[in-house]
Amino acid sequence: MIESSIASNHYYYVFFFAAPKIKTLSSIPDLFDFEADHKIISSDKNRQWEFCHFQLELDKMYGSEAVLVMNKSKKKENYYWYDFYVGKIELEGKKYYYTCYPYSKLGKFLERSLREKSIQPVFYKPDLQGVLDYMKTRNNTGLSVIENAGFSADIVRYSGEVTEDETQANRVNIIGANPLKSKTYEILSRPENEIGIVTISLKLKCKQEKIGDIELSFDRLGNYRFWLRKFAQDTSIPVIPYAFKFLMEIAPLESSNFISQNTLLENE
Repeated sequence: MIESSIASNHYYYVFFFAAPKIKTLSSIPDLFDFEADHKIISSDKNRQWEFCHFQLELDKMYGSEAVLVMNKSKKKENYYWYDFYVGKIELEGKKYYYTCYPYSKLGKFLERSLREKSIQPVFYKPDLQGVLDYMKTRNNTGLSVIENAGFSADIVRYSGEVTEDETQANRVNIIGANPLKSKTYEILSRPENEIGIVTISLKLKCKQEKIGDIELSFDRLGNYRFWLRKFAQDTSIPVIPYAFKFLMEIAPLESSNFISQNTLLENE
């Protein structure tokens, strides 16, 4: 594998999917008609988590040239190496997978590549309102099963559209330890107000005991994104399956047959 400028210290998008035709993580890089290299990474003998780091050499520039110049192919003109992370999740006897990719435009490339191999993935998108409802009431109703098993999640950023009428909308970002308890959110979300607020995206700070943490953002279009800190692959990416299980438990993810071509997470 090459020493890559985007393997960490970079934003990564994520999608979750189910695909019964995929049997192993190591088979996923072989689904793409480009030169690939990969490395399987797993935690311990109990295989609580497992993910694969793989690189593809693609004939298109999906990101900034200033960044990708370090990843330019040494053998092929106008080819660049891209880093991906793919993991497996087992939940209630069913296998799910997730793929992390460094640029939003690569999502459609990945989706198209799977379909060209006759794999029909089912994608799982977040229910923002369901997550909000749980986070507002969990201190009254009690913690979820996964939280009682060493996982924790807290909203650290709330983004919404403040609407005054049907033609005007302004974006507001509330950042802090508990945005839902802020005076700003309280005022804007009062039902008697002439103005209203519609959720655009949330950012959850997720931690799993003895593994690490990740700040996972997701928007109402079904996109997920996180900042992969430098050399933090082993302490951030393994938390993703726990975040998936948490979201499935508190507000089951909605199935879809496509990835959105747009994202509302770029302005974070």
